[in-house]
Amino acid sequence: ALQQYRYKEALLLLENEPETAENLLLKAESLEKLYNYADALTVYERLLQNNPDDTELLISAAECASQAGDTESALKNWIKADSLSPGNLFFQTKKAMAYYRNGNWQETIESAQTVFQSDSIPLLLRMTGDAFLNLNDPIEAGYCYSKAYEKNPSDHLSLSRICEFYYALGEIGYDTVVVMTEKYLNEINPNQKSIGQFNGMANYSSGNFDKAIERLEANIALGDSSYTTTYFLGMSN
Repeated sequence: ALQQYRYKEALLLLENEPETAENLLLKAESLEKLYNYADALTVYERLLQNNPDDTELLISAAECASQAGDTESALKNWIKADSLSPGNLFFQTKKAMAYYRNGNWQETIESAQTVFQSDSIPLLLRMTGDAFLNLNDPIEAGYCYSKAYEKNPSDHLSLSRICEFYYALGEIGYDTVVVMTEKYLNEINPNQKSIGQFNGMANYSSGNFDKAIERLEANIALGDSSYTTTYFLGMSN
């Protein structure tokens, strides 16, 4: 049934079978394929009661918990997996990201610093920037965002954070926002709405109203009907 993607049928068949580890794994797999991550997580937790040091189970449970929105359980399982395999970059990275998703900002930074000794992962750099920002440290946050964007120029979220910083500086920051956003729109993705919005805002604030109108109208054509875009388009006109 599983091989033929008949997951509901597989679950019905398993209801009448002994609750062996193998059958429970099949049940968890079926539940995940049906996007029932909460119930699948319950199955993984039952399996972990008898095999608390099974790394594969911990990974499956952590990933499933993340899909279910249970950030605490995901974090708990990544911490356990990391403790069983010290120095494993994969577990270190996953643990740092789990701290982030659980809102543990200081722990995110500390765990990320361990990862950065071996590898500068752009996504984790951005998350670390967010953690610094949540701890009211915009200088360190800006450094992390800049490094993340440097390593992955297509990372529009990091670029957006950088643009927020420079735009907030006022007149001395507008030109930087214009240059960075135009480079992204011309070389990476002309249809990225958040970057297009920043470009329009910065052009408006610099007095380049025609350019602002052109960019913001392009954003609206892409389906951006946000307050910010329509406000700055109105002001530019």
